Amino acid sequence: MAAAMIDDPCQRMLMMAAFAISSYSSSYYRVGHKPFNPLLGETYECVRDDKGFRFVGEQVSHHPPITACHADSKNYVFWQGYFRFFLVFSHP
Repeated sequence: MAAAMIDDPCQRMLMMAAFAISSYSSSYYRVGHKPFNPLLGETYECVRDDKGFRFVGEQVSHHPPITACHADSKNYVFWQGYFRFFLVFSHP
């Protein structure tokens, strides 16, 4: 059920809060009570053959914190990266 379809604002807030904290449930057993805070160059790989997908992420910058990732399955391929450009103008 989508939170947007609920008329009661308290129930909508409850559903949104449950969604927001649900990502932490899988990290409880994965890292032993420590949130995911990778080192620069550290990679994380999750291959779920039973679910038919694969995810690979790498911490590419610490300040600012930037993670590049790739996820794929038989139905999609997803890439996410971060590019930062600096322009310098000089007077001839």
